[in-house]
Amino acid sequence: MKNYIKKKPYSLSLSITDGCNSRCVYCNFWKTKKPVYIEPRELEIMFKKSKILRGVKQFSITGGEPTLHPKFEELFDVIFKYAKPIKVSMVSNGLNVNVSEKIKKVVQKHGRKKFRMKFSLDGTREYYKKTRGVDGFQMVVKNIKEMSKIIDVSIGFTITDENHEQLKIIEGMFPGKVIAHPVEEIQYYGSTSKTTKGLPKDLTHKHPVFKLYYAYLRRAIKTPKRIHKCMAGTVSININQKLDVFSCIKVPVPFANLRDYDLNFDKLYEENIERVRKTVDTQGCSCFCTGDIIPSILRDFRWLRAKK
Repeated sequence: MKNYIKKKPYSLSLSITDGCNSRCVYCNFWKTKKPVYIEPRELEIMFKKSKILRGVKQFSITGGEPTLHPKFEELFDVIFKYAKPIKVSMVSNGLNVNVSEKIKKVVQKHGRKKFRMKFSLDGTREYYKKTRGVDGFQMVVKNIKEMSKIIDVSIGFTITDENHEQLKIIEGMFPGKVIAHPVEEIQYYGSTSKTTKGLPKDLTHKHPVFKLYYAYLRRAIKTPKRIHKCMAGTVSININQKLDVFSCIKVPVPFANLRDYDLNFDKLYEENIERVRKTVDTQGCSCFCTGDIIPSILRDFRWLRAKK
């Protein structure tokens, strides 16, 4: 846990494409006519030039739908060639019929224990079809079951006022695997909406970090106050398929682009991080972001242990 309070990023979220095969009503990625893909060649140059990136221990591969990347396996080859990750996570909608085969090839090459996968499944079949725009519920369930035999799998459940009652159903299908989060936190602040009531207190996550996560989530839905010091830009950083760099996935505007720095992340980071951190500390955003709240919880765990 020491790495979570270091000044250099411990965690990197890498969006490798904006192409997607879902049709989610709350997302526009699928409307992209010409998907953009991170090129393995450029990623390799980034790693060669950056001591910071080579030191990253936790990677989150996102999109769009990551498995649609035509050079999917090559990207993982680059990551494992230059970095020594403790964990590599990937977020997938699970609709690609080739998901299992693609992941199996990567896992066989780089080791099963290093991988974690989160599938998006936020309701029963009818609700899924309504919000995702495709009738892919059975395919997602099939891929979840298939991948659970190989690697650690979790289920991302996006809570809305329409589906909160279905959370218990999905949690019952996949005990201990559901990680719930609001579709857009600001919609629920200041209200006592059904969404809060629909977050069961007996979700089967046994890990104390996730118990705290759900306790904070219930509170975050009710109040706009930030619960923890935001660690965006300090322990975590986000790079998208265009090589734009963000402090947080919730921030709509990048603070820099790697191509303007000749793909040298260290130079980009050193020239911008002080300004970025001041913005994060002073803007007072009240979002509840999984990628930043969990490092904050872990940091508090470390502090409490040191006091005992």
